[in-house]
Amino acid sequence: MSFEDCDDIPELVDTCLADEKVDLQSVDEDSNEKVPVTIVTGYLGSGKTTLLNYVATQNEKKVAIILNEFGDSADVERALTVHTSSSDDTRTSQTEWLELPNGCLCCTVKDMGVQAIEDLMKRQGRYDYILLETTGIADPGPIANMFWMDSALNSSVYLDSVVCVLDAKNINKSLQDVTVDDHDHGEEDKKLETSTACVQISHADIVILNKIDTINNGEELVRIKDQIQEINSLCTIIETTYSRVDLNNILDKHFYDDEEQIDKAHKNGGELSKDPYAHSGWHDHRITTLCLSFQELVSSEKIFVIESWIQSLLWEGRLGLVTDDPSNNVETSMMEIHRLKGLLIQKDEDGDEKYDIIQGVRESYELTPLKFLKQDEKERLGDINGSKIVLIGKGLDENLIRESFMASTNIALSD
Repeated sequence: MSFEDCDDIPELVDTCLADEKVDLQSVDEDSNEKVPVTIVTGYLGSGKTTLLNYVATQNEKKVAIILNEFGDSADVERALTVHTSSSDDTRTSQTEWLELPNGCLCCTVKDMGVQAIEDLMKRQGRYDYILLETTGIADPGPIANMFWMDSALNSSVYLDSVVCVLDAKNINKSLQDVTVDDHDHGEEDKKLETSTACVQISHADIVILNKIDTINNGEELVRIKDQIQEINSLCTIIETTYSRVDLNNILDKHFYDDEEQIDKAHKNGGELSKDPYAHSGWHDHRITTLCLSFQELVSSEKIFVIESWIQSLLWEGRLGLVTDDPSNNVETSMMEIHRLKGLLIQKDEDGDEKYDIIQGVRESYELTPLKFLKQDEKERLGDINGSKIVLIGKGLDENLIRESFMASTNIALSD
């Protein structure tokens, strides 16, 4: 599907409450508070709709669940969910099932996609939470980037997390099923074929490994988890059956909240300390995780140099010294950055440490300077071994990226 197929901006259609009138005066006084959005992705048949149905029957919040499927499948999935819900269950009465008519949110004008959901909230009243289920063959990157960037522009919604549901039994087949690059999303054709499941895992903050009851061998389950970690070493893996999970583990996680991330990055060594190279025996390196580790920075000028290197990589598609000399630059057409996370530690003259958080989705990134931390604050957060930048993407050349970073920044990397 191409952009030409989706010229018209989709309107959100309320399939359950179309005939009801909403009293806008009844909107809560705190309606100006931003509403979290969790994007639910996953390959066909992984259990996404089962998860949403479970949320609908377990959650007491007022939740807007948006189905983003092709053709008439949204109606089918909505009917399945309604059929499995008890009509006298007061918890499900707060959940409203919605659909995007053309099933192609990722191919519409980006800002208008967010605007459509904001208009929904104005029309129907305040929601406590929004769950957006993407089509099983969708790349969640453009959608995640859209919500993340709009959250900084006075939007009434913000990206809380990206959740990927995987079928444990069929994960090997899913990882080999190359379909993402067969669909035109307005980008240049990629030179490396990549499976839909790989792309979805690479963008996930949380991976729900579903149907583990179909895996009888403990070693096989470990190998599957290693495969996931090899693609995305930063994600949290939750094992389950029938998509049943503790909702506290997937909702209100604030994965894109920098103040929250500074705490998470330090607890028990931090998520940025994870070994990005799991020894899974699975050697498809089309999408992998690469970690650049280095010691504390001695000056704020180094932050600027690192930012310039990141901009060169994300925006200009090149690696090397940031100069006007073309011989110093290497094209990165074979590389594609899906996610970027970083923690930069800087010491002042008194030995106090200042932390900068880097977050990135596709070509967009944000660097947030945080305050200098006193000794008692550092003790509360725990220890972390130096600064780190983690890249998750396609066709990452470890040697080339490491050499480029050191040459461009004059910063030595740890082994």
